[in-house]
Amino acid sequence: FLRWATQLIALLNEPHGSVAANVLTRLANIYPQALLFPFRLSYPQLSDKAQTLPSATSRALALMADELRSPVADSLVAAFEDLTNPELRIKDVCTEARAC
Repeated sequence: FLRWATQLIALLNEPHGSVAANVLTRLANIYPQALLFPFRLSYPQLSDKAQTLPSATSRALALMADELRSPVADSLVAAFEDLTNPELRIKDVCTEARAC
């Protein structure tokens, strides 16, 4: 299942995401490093939709977020986000500043 981890993470947004959630929580326990980066990239979008997800999927999402917590990986993901499309990043920062 490791080679399809990113596709399984994407399925968490779907109505049948609880099936993928069961597999992903087991993988997170056994191979946390394999899921760390793709999960951290997807987590902001998934957590925004957590209220609309089935309860089993929401619980699995919270469990994986706790299991895959890593300050070093979070810093790495943030650095990668800053590298891609800097003009979009600046636009997002300006939008957030105007909202405050």
